[in-house]
Amino acid sequence: KLKELSPDGFERLMASIFRNQGFEVEKTRASKDGGFDLILLKKSRVGSAMTLVDCKRYKNKVGVEIVRGLYGVVEQRGATGGLIVTTSSFTKGAVILRDELKYRMELADIERIKELLADWKE
Repeated sequence: KLKELSPDGFERLMASIFRNQGFEVEKTRASKDGGFDLILLKKSRVGSAMTLVDCKRYKNKVGVEIVRGLYGVVEQRGATGGLIVTTSSFTKGAVILRDELKYRMELADIERIKELLADWKE
């Protein structure tokens, strides 16, 4: 079960999912990670994109302050966008802020993660 994974196990699972989707994935150090856990790189003939991913193995909903925090790191690092993945869900405020930051921030709750796992390419 996803909710029974350790925080590091959840990060490793998400890294594997993204690698399977064709991203280059770099995992940050376990402590002092700078506000994100994974760096996703996608390179193509038209350019490159860098997405910073914050993995939250939570029981409670992820709030707007987490979205604000990752967005600040995305801006500071000059990343293309940010993604928060969680084993729970998001507060209304988090969803509203994501909608305001269209194309810069994405949210993936437990249901979305299950979809990603179902889409696994053999």
